Amino acid sequence: MRIKISSDIPHGNVCDVSIETKQDNATVYFASSPKEGPQALWFCFRMITTKKTEINKTCSQTSL
Repeated sequence: MRIKISSDIPHGNVCDVSIETKQDNATVYFASSPKEGPQALWFCFRMITTKKTEINKTCSQTSL
């Protein structure tokens, strides 16, 4: 299984991405980048998999 994360989309915002895979399950950990603001308030990204997979998504708050 291969998972690709991309913020190359309109308003894309994601950072600190890590992916754990176990057989046909994957967990994606990510945070949003503050960009030019004082806080990381939103995220937006594209996730592409090579086959049908159950994916758990976990967003972590970053401290500034």
